[in-house]
Amino acid sequence: MKLVVDQKIFEYTPEIDKKIGPAVAGVLHTEVFEVVRIEKGVVNHVYKIATSAGPVIARVFSRKGWPEEQKLQWIESQLSAHDIPHAKLRYISRHVTHFPYGFMVVEYIDGQDGWEAIQSGTTDGEVYFDQLGTLLRSVHNIGILQFGQVAHGKGTHVELCAYLQERIEEDIVQLRTIPELPASLIDAVVHTFQSACSQYMHQMRPVLTHGDPSPHNTRLTPDKKVVLVDWDNAEASSFLRDIAALTYEGVHMDHAGDLDRLKLQWQSAFWKGYGTIDISTSIREEIIRMFHIIQAARLLTFYAFRKRDPKNYRMTLTLLQRLLQVTSL
Repeated sequence: MKLVVDQKIFEYTPEIDKKIGPAVAGVLHTEVFEVVRIEKGVVNHVYKIATSAGPVIARVFSRKGWPEEQKLQWIESQLSAHDIPHAKLRYISRHVTHFPYGFMVVEYIDGQDGWEAIQSGTTDGEVYFDQLGTLLRSVHNIGILQFGQVAHGKGTHVELCAYLQERIEEDIVQLRTIPELPASLIDAVVHTFQSACSQYMHQMRPVLTHGDPSPHNTRLTPDKKVVLVDWDNAEASSFLRDIAALTYEGVHMDHAGDLDRLKLQWQSAFWKGYGTIDISTSIREEIIRMFHIIQAARLLTFYAFRKRDPKNYRMTLTLLQRLLQVTSL
């Protein structure tokens, strides 16, 4: 089993601030008037740029080969073909002319992010989640041949569990190197995954999923339309992958305030917008729990090794224990 080691990260420096304006002007053949760095850009280096052709968002890639340009180009074509509102892709390249791993430029969507719009009273939470449900249903209507990473409408695996198995194996290997984590906890992760796969996953079909449809990754436009942005984590998966990402109790959901309200009123509004599905509520909840466990296990390795963060590590460990119904270490 091969353990994938993170590639070298292209870290932020003020030099990027100086280079991004001329780079955008060159590839878009436009004038640049103002460059503003967006500090919420966690993975890549993100800028809002005012140009003579209108405002755009530029993202300087911090990792080699991620996100995949062919995937983003295919998603752009599909969203346009299905008339789904999105930030149009203006330019993307992995060429090293300007930055080591390349950069991309997308249309700027005017408005507020979802949580800001709800918290400021620009929109009602139930109205917002109803719209988000309708939008995600449109995305999930885009079918893909197989599960996994997508380019040109094709996945990489016939079975969803085979794809997820590859991903979770890397995390399990790393978790077993953490001295304070007992083998029983890690074994419980593996058992829950295998149990869900054997019982439920044959019912799933591959569709386009956003991967992180939190309100943080949406814009509410001035005419009150919800638009999904940041498709880096998109892949062919079960539609429940997106529902699980939306309801994961992590850094996104803490902006909701009362989680009980989210789970009851806003969840009802979401499903009203999304429409009926052909699996039972109990099976749906078990598959979502499996995705939550996979997410927690992945974040545990992230906070332990990639971005060392003791506070978030402990919070994630507590959440994982609760999801596995493990009361003590």
